[in-house]
Amino acid sequence: YIPKEISELYVSPSINIIEDAFYSELLSYPFDKTKSLKEKFNLDSTDNLSLEELYAILIQLDKDFKYIFRGYSLKEIILMKPEAIPSFIIEIESRISDILYADDMDVSDELYYKLKSIFNYTKFQNEIITPFFKNNFFFKTCHYCNKTYTTDIVFEKKDKKIIVTYQLDHFYEKANYPYLGISFYNFIPCCSTCNSTIKNREVKSIVDDCFSKKCIAPNNKNFYFHNKVKFKTFFAKDD
Repeated sequence: YIPKEISELYVSPSINIIEDAFYSELLSYPFDKTKSLKEKFNLDSTDNLSLEELYAILIQLDKDFKYIFRGYSLKEIILMKPEAIPSFIIEIESRISDILYADDMDVSDELYYKLKSIFNYTKFQNEIITPFFKNNFFFKTCHYCNKTYTTDIVFEKKDKKIIVTYQLDHFYEKANYPYLGISFYNFIPCCSTCNSTIKNREVKSIVDDCFSKKCIAPNNKNFYFHNKVKFKTFFAKDD
C-alpha cells in the first residue's frame, strides 16, 4: 500500500541517514582488477579502489571526465534530489555535446563506455543496491501503479530453485543517461509489469525517455499519486 503521497516517504527526518548509508555501502565495494577500465583511462591499477577514489583519479587524469563533471562531487551525483536531476541532465548533456562536437563524434562510443564503466549498475546491483532498498524501506507495492507487489517469485531453471526478486526501475534510463546509473533517487521500486512488461510492448516509446517527456518521478515532492494516477478498465466482448 502507498500512503497519501509516496514523496512524503523521501522527506522524512531519517532520509539523510538512509542516503549516507547508501553512499557508504557503494564506497565499501571496491573495484576489482578491470583490464578494460585500466586501458580506457590509462590507469596503473584499479585494484581495491573505492568508487569515490576512482572518481577522484579520473577527475584529475581524464580531460573529458573532468570537463563533464567539473563542479560536482561523486556524492552530489549519487544523492541528487529528484527535483534537481532534470537541470543536471541538461547541463551534463550539454557538456557531452561539446566534447562530441569538438571531436567530430568519433569518441562517442568510447565516452559512453567510460561513463557506464564508472556508474556501473550491474556491478553494484545484486551486492549493494537491491538489498539496500529491500532492507531499508517498507515499500510493498509498485510506485507507479500501487497495484502489484515490488517482489516477484520466479523459478530459476538453471539452478532449479525458486528465488524472490525485488524490482527497481531506472526512472531516467541508464542507457541514455549512464551517469545516473547508480543514483539513489533514480531508483523507483516497482512491479515487474511496470518495469519490464510494459516497457517491452508497444508503449515503449512513451516511457523510454522520462526526461524528454518531462515526466515527474514518483519520489519527487511535486508528484501527487492520488491526483495524477488514473486507471481504466476494459471489458472484452464475448465472441
